[in-house]
Amino acid sequence: MESTLYVRCPSCNDRTLIVRPGVRCAACGFDYATLANDRAALDAIVLEQLRLGGLHAVSGIALRERVTGDGVKANTDAIKAMAAANGIDLTPKGLSFPVVLLGGMAVFGMVTVGLMYLLFG
Repeated sequence: MESTLYVRCPSCNDRTLIVRPGVRCAACGFDYATLANDRAALDAIVLEQLRLGGLHAVSGIALRERVTGDGVKANTDAIKAMAAANGIDLTPKGLSFPVVLLGGMAVFGMVTVGLMYLLFG
């Protein structure tokens, strides 16, 4: 069993893993493939994920691609249109403080090692 996505299940309302093979809720076994013929229900799930942002949005996008079988380009275009129609901003929000801090520490460490090499050979 392979688990990769967390999404709120429309059947049991639990935010749980979607397991593969297939596209099923790990808690109740709901088959998300049934949503391929009910795009409104699928889009409601995807919109909830997009509104939560971050990795939730990635889960929603991946779920839609798995259920619909649309290619990456068609899925990306549909997600962008859905987000725009619902006022959801998909642009990255910039670097978070921990990422900047870690980057600064790495640069400081490299400069320190370089100076020590130059001074002490």
